Amino acid sequence: MKTLKKSLRGLTFSLEKDTVEIGSHFNYYINTTSRDIIISPDKNGKGTVSRKKCGKTYKPLYDIRSKEVRELCQAADYMQVEVLENKIVVHTFKKQRHIIQRNHIVSIEELVGRKTGEIVICKAAGAEWDFGRPTLANDEYFESLCRTVPSYYKKSIKQKKNEIKAIYNVASLFSGAGLLDYSFMDPQFKFVYAVDFDPGACDTYRENIGDHIVCQDIRTVDSETIPNTDLIIGGPCCQGYSNANRRDIDKETAAKKAPAKKAEKETEAAVVIQYAGKEIAAKEILERAKIAFADANPGVKIETIVLYVKPEEDVAYYVVNGIGNDDYKIEL
Repeated sequence: MKTLKKSLRGLTFSLEKDTVEIGSHFNYYINTTSRDIIISPDKNGKGTVSRKKCGKTYKPLYDIRSKEVRELCQAADYMQVEVLENKIVVHTFKKQRHIIQRNHIVSIEELVGRKTGEIVICKAAGAEWDFGRPTLANDEYFESLCRTVPSYYKKSIKQKKNEIKAIYNVASLFSGAGLLDYSFMDPQFKFVYAVDFDPGACDTYRENIGDHIVCQDIRTVDSETIPNTDLIIGGPCCQGYSNANRRDIDKETAAKKAPAKKAEKETEAAVVIQYAGKEIAAKEILERAKIAFADANPGVKIETIVLYVKPEEDVAYYVVNGIGNDDYKIEL
C-alpha cells in the first residue's frame, strides 16, 4: 500500500500508469466509523481522474479537496492507499500518543505496549523458532549466539557457557523513568545502582524497576558511592541539541549539563552510553584516551583518568591525574 503524509490541502495522490484511465469519472464517500475514504468508478461521478507528468509519461492523479475530506486529512497523522479490484480505499491513521505527567507513576509495560527487548527472529534470518523475550540462560538463544557471534567461535563450550550465564552487576546513570533499564530486566543482570535527579521519574523507576535508584543530581555523585559493577548503562540528556528541545534550552546551558562518566574502576567490564540515537562503549574510548595521553606525555604514569562525554560536541574529554585541557579529547 502507498503511504501518504498528513495534508492540509486535502487528498492528492497518483497511481501507477494504466491502474485507472486518465479522464475517467469517480465518486467517493467517507465511512464515518472507520474514517476511510472510499473512491469508486462512476460514469456520472462528479470527480475526474487528472494526470501527473512523470518523465515522458503520465500517471493518473486523484485530487479531492472538499471540506469533509480536507478536515479528515488534516486530522490524520498519515494515510495509506489500498487499490482493490473495483474501488480505492484511503485509510486514515492517528498515532497513539502517551502523556506522562510529572510526579505521576506509570507502568512502563503499559506505556510501550509490549516488553522492551522483545524480539522475533524470522526464518529468513536462518532461525526456525521465535523468541518472545530471550534470556542469556535460554539454551536455544545461547546456541544461536555461539553460531552467529564471531567472538564466540574460538572459545570452548564450557568457557562460552560460563561467560554467557554469569550474573552481571549493572549500574545505571541518567536513569530517568527506567525505559532503558527495563530492557535489561533479565536474570543475568542485577541492578546495584541507579541515579536520576527528577523525583517523579524516580517514583516511576521504583515502581517498575526497583528501589535501588538514588534521587540526586549526577554532578554531585561521589564515584566512591557507586558499587563495583560489570556494566554501566545510561542515556545522557542533550536537549539543547536534539528534537526534544521544545523549550529552546540554551546550548551553553545544555553544555554545562553535559554528562560526566567516571571510568576509574578497573573492576568495570563495560560501560554503555546511549545518547541521540547512538551507543558508544566507554571502555574503548578510555583505552584511546590512555594511548593519546601516553603519546603526548611520555613517561607520565596515569594514576586516575576521568571521561566527560559531551553529546553536543560528539567528543569525550578526559582528565588525567586531576589535570585536563581542551586538547585532551577523543572524537566519538
